[in-house]
Amino acid sequence: GTSTTGPGGPYTATPMQIPVGTFAHNPQVVYSPKERKYLLFVLGYENRSTPLPCDSSGSPDGRWGVGIPPWLSTVSLHVASRPQGPWSAGKIIAHGLNANPTPWVDEASGEITLLHGRFDKVKRPHNRFYSVLTARSSAGPFVARGDLPSTINPPSHASPDAASPWYRCWANNEDPFLFKLGGKWHILFHQYTLSSAPNNKSEPCEAARSPDAGPDPSNAVVGGHAVSVTS
Repeated sequence: GTSTTGPGGPYTATPMQIPVGTFAHNPQVVYSPKERKYLLFVLGYENRSTPLPCDSSGSPDGRWGVGIPPWLSTVSLHVASRPQGPWSAGKIIAHGLNANPTPWVDEASGEITLLHGRFDKVKRPHNRFYSVLTARSSAGPFVARGDLPSTINPPSHASPDAASPWYRCWANNEDPFLFKLGGKWHILFHQYTLSSAPNNKSEPCEAARSPDAGPDPSNAVVGGHAVSVTS
């Protein structure tokens, strides 16, 4: 939708169709002055002639094997000359379990830096990684540049104190947001405690059921912020 009074609205619905398919999550749009195009990155991919199973049958091309939900393992890119469209069909540019994407476009060169999260396996205990790809333009190719060090990730425990009963309760970080400020890279993370999120991927833990454990210390934590040392 569009608003003429600012981000608080009100908004007027704008007719448009984006062929994102049956599953699209974590959309992020950036504008490339070099290409004069809008770039929409989503977790998911374009529709198929028949519905895809919401299970662990593998990614669209089978490369990730059994155990990786096909609707949760791809990053797609849609391109348009204006926000109202028309938008191109999705082009799969990256793979990874729970690969929520966040892009950054260099205004001068048009180079795209794409960051996306991924897990190394479906079930816990698993490790969260953030992978980096770059491309000279939206036409690609997107080249893998490796993973960021895991030390920048927010804690995966509800308490950093190993002696606390909440230490054995999982916390999850996801949905990164990448940007550049003052010549340095910044990443914002979303974080929540799985044991205290009954409507969001809840995983029970003993401390959550024990009054003696006290309140969940991570309830006050909603995310994390990492800053690069150099540009």
